[in-house]
Amino acid sequence: MSAEQGPRRLAEQALTLHRNLGNRLGEAETLNELGQVFAEFGSPATAMTSFQEALEVARAGRA
Repeated sequence: MSAEQGPRRLAEQALTLHRNLGNRLGEAETLNELGQVFAEFGSPATAMTSFQEALEVARAGRA
């Protein structure tokens, strides 16, 4: 298992849980954390996608 796989797997599991529970704030926070994992491990384009999705979810949750 690579160094990225552990944190990424945990964040993806948390994301699934938040989505299943309808927890939009938790979903946005986890997407942000997932973006940080991607950025830290050299995937800036994927990180940006995750950050953008986090922002969209956070904005939608405030409406």
